[in-house]
Amino acid sequence: MSVRLFLRALAGCVLATQARAETPPPPRPPMLHLSASATIRAAPDELVADLTGLGIAADAVAAQRRVNEMMQRALQVARTVPGVSTVFRDYSATLTEDHPPHWTAQQTLELRGRDGDTLLELVGRLQGLGLVIGGLTWQVSPEHAATARQEAVIAALRTLRQNAAADAEALGLAVDGLQDVRVGSGLMPLAGRVQPRGMVAMAAAMPPPNATPEAQDVTAEVNGDVVLKPAP
Repeated sequence: MSVRLFLRALAGCVLATQARAETPPPPRPPMLHLSASATIRAAPDELVADLTGLGIAADAVAAQRRVNEMMQRALQVARTVPGVSTVFRDYSATLTEDHPPHWTAQQTLELRGRDGDTLLELVGRLQGLGLVIGGLTWQVSPEHAATARQEAVIAALRTLRQNAAADAEALGLAVDGLQDVRVGSGLMPLAGRVQPRGMVAMAAAMPPPNATPEAQDVTAEVNGDVVLKPAP
């Protein structure tokens, strides 16, 4: 190839590159950023009770021995009831500088069960052993909560699509698709836990306490970018 032909070819490449560089990129499609939420009412299906055993004595060893014996008796009683799970929590021993000074040892036994009447009867029996009720509440079990969250997410996504179509129509456009959709969900906890009022030792089982299950809110929030296009 001659030098003249080479220079011509090189100049053509340069001009083509400049033409491509000067060509503006295609316009971005119009987009909307929308969010939507939905709430599902989930019926609680698990009752949770926290009962605390207290041991009070002039020295730490005696106080801890008393609470240990009380909790072992409580555990033996709880294990005779089918369908109730038990977990020990929050063991402590503290010195109170009263007159006379004394030690207080305490531990919490958590009970969980799906049969509310059975668990409430057990709570009454354990109160009769001297345990103090520190919390009593109905909760949504993890399995039930997962199902409710999925239902709430699906409802929120449907609302998002409906809102996107309505907003696009108001703009004289149509929905071309969704991008970067993000999902979040949560369970709104209920209050109403029973607060402890101090230890009351009983020789026999007390009447069982009451606990009314209340539906809880499971909320899902979704947001994303809605790609728009000309209306057909």
